[in-house]
Amino acid sequence: MSIPPEILYPRHFHKQGALAAAREPDSINPGRLSSPLQWYIVTGKKQTSAELSELQALLYEAKVAARFEQLQREHADELARLKATDRAAQQELFSRLQVEAEQAVAKNPPQPFTELQRQTYARIGGAPHLDGEYTVFGEVVDGMPIALRIGRTPVDAHEHPRRAVSIKRITIKKR
Repeated sequence: MSIPPEILYPRHFHKQGALAAAREPDSINPGRLSSPLQWYIVTGKKQTSAELSELQALLYEAKVAARFEQLQREHADELARLKATDRAAQQELFSRLQVEAEQAVAKNPPQPFTELQRQTYARIGGAPHLDGEYTVFGEVVDGMPIALRIGRTPVDAHEHPRRAVSIKRITIKKR
């Protein structure tokens, strides 16, 4: 079972202390459905305005690359046929797909970081590379030092904690 995404970006973003729903990657989960059982607390680090601008450019390029890969999958049979019969035509198709990917992203680019985000990431930090990608549904309002300590727990190759981490008490407050 999965939960439909509720990505309310930029209203809710990945500042330190944000609670967000985990999910499978877009390649497996293009609908970005959230896990009903797995979630995370954002720790992250402080970011300068220059770092955020650089990240914005990287996110744009990643979006172009992801769209290009999707187009390659959609044209896989044709690309395979051309590889065996006409390398020049294959390269031409690759070029056309790259241009198509760039044009698609240019029509719907990643949103720029707001001034509030820039100030928040500079002051308390977070994980801006996750913005607009996952459902943020809450915020740690007390006990962030404990969350930071949990964040330093050693993990295995799958990013699972090497020792069990349990929550002994939690209070949920509605606004």
